[in-house]
Amino acid sequence: MSFTLNKTVYGQLLAEFQLKIFTSEEEYNFALASAQKLMHCQNRSPEQTIVLHF
Repeated sequence: MSFTLNKTVYGQLLAEFQLKIFTSEEEYNFALASAQKLMHCQNRSPEQTIVLHF
């Protein structure tokens, strides 16, 4: 399967889901909630799918 990524959307998602060391429980909970929201999205874009799998 071949598809084209929207670089703007992909860039925004990468900015939102940056890999980092959490320094507080609040940061961890926010990241967890964001990832869970993305995992349960029924109509994920190709960009969202790629971000979810890295």
